Amino acid sequence: MFNKLTVLFFSYLFLSLAGCWCQPEPPHYDFAEIDIFTYENEITYGDSLQFQIETSQQTFLAQQLQSITPINSAMATSCPEPGEEGLKYPITEIRITSNHDFDSTHLKGQLLNDLIYMDNFGTAIPITDSLLNSSILFYHPYSLMHFVLNQSPILDSTHTFQFEFIKSNGNSVSGLSEEIVWIP
Repeated sequence: MFNKLTVLFFSYLFLSLAGCWCQPEPPHYDFAEIDIFTYENEITYGDSLQFQIETSQQTFLAQQLQSITPINSAMATSCPEPGEEGLKYPITEIRITSNHDFDSTHLKGQLLNDLIYMDNFGTAIPITDSLLNSSILFYHPYSLMHFVLNQSPILDSTHTFQFEFIKSNGNSVSGLSEEIVWIP
């Protein structure tokens, strides 16, 4: 009798654990909006303007585990967190513009990508194809991106910046900063 109970107990334990094995496919995520924050809304001429961007309205792409056990289970706690493997649709292009003329070569609505860089833990990374092909763009669903503008505008002192992220599936997500004013 003891052997039957032992076998039954270990069988149940095995079947319970079998329902917790991770999916062979890594989980990814997608996002529908971005939120843009600045550390200051009034910038002294000559100071840097820093943007912090985070994703919102995230969806996680996961499946229920199919196993031979009578117990179905979602991803277990020992498995990777949802979205841990990064974006399902990587960023293929970043467009940064302003609603006012920045200088004579960067008029209203024209790209400011050559003036703004991404700050990755103190390393300035220009917005180029090498940045887009890297794994640091929103590498985790709760990661933040930091962009820096080191130049002050010459023509207009008040700007609202638009960041637009184009994904590999053709969809774009954009957001606006608050109004920024450069003061003497």
